[in-house]
Amino acid sequence: MAKKKNKATENLVSEIGAIIGSLKTMADTAMNGSIPEVKHILKNKIRNDDLIERQLDNMMNLSLAGADDTYFFKLLDYYQTINKKGADFYRKFYKDLI
Repeated sequence: MAKKKNKATENLVSEIGAIIGSLKTMADTAMNGSIPEVKHILKNKIRNDDLIERQLDNMMNLSLAGADDTYFFKLLDYYQTINKKGADFYRKFYKDLI
């Protein structure tokens, strides 16, 4: 009976691991889809708080799901130059979640 429980536990852990791997892959794919918009914002020095914050929200969620956060921080550093208070909020919120 103990061997059956151990096998069931192993199978469950394996399935959870596969799900987590799939979620990271989806987060990476979605993050890659956000990068052109971030590059556009940075290149054109767009100062629209709502647009930037939507991107930061989206990218923060993806980062927390395991996606690379490089462009999240690039956009956050840029946002710091236009809205220090807003950028400080995002930086603290991100740090608190990790």
